[in-house]
Amino acid sequence: EGTVDALRNQSIDLIAVLTQTAEREAFALFTPPYLSFTTVIFTRNDHDPITELGELAGERLAVVNGFAGHQIVEAEFSQIERVEFDVIEDGLDALADGEVDAIYGDSIVLEYFIDARGLENLTLAAPFLDLALDNAMAVRNDAPELASILTKALAALSPSRRDAIISQWVQLSEPAPSPVEGVADQTDTFFEP
Repeated sequence: EGTVDALRNQSIDLIAVLTQTAEREAFALFTPPYLSFTTVIFTRNDHDPITELGELAGERLAVVNGFAGHQIVEAEFSQIERVEFDVIEDGLDALADGEVDAIYGDSIVLEYFIDARGLENLTLAAPFLDLALDNAMAVRNDAPELASILTKALAALSPSRRDAIISQWVQLSEPAPSPVEGVADQTDTFFEP
């Protein structure tokens, strides 16, 4: 069971970082957003350079069920073969093993799992539709008190204190040199508290 499904099924109470979507509002309550991540595409190091999602026409793109942006790929890029995975780790492993040609997601999550899994044959390829995901805390919809407490706690933090807490937990690694002009230069905007 994935984390979002666990919240939907009420087997957990809280997800600390989740993008609010209309579908998720049916089972979760959200705090105001407090993190913004740029979405990106990763490929293997041996993949031809790309500058945009449309260049993957005829190729296999790993999509993680429930990720924001999934509907955009399905609706606007039907020429890209979507290979669905329940968890991001499986999608990244499939990319590293050559079972798919690319994966998209938010930069922080992808970089974290790529580093944690030691997947050295993957590289940042391009931005994903210039889509920034605003993230909030999400709680099960039968816990409005918890949502209220978290909202008040976030509001009580000064911007400098919030930034200090976030930087303690979220750190970007230095990006690999990108064959796409300008992509590596954009990594400092991937995390915008």
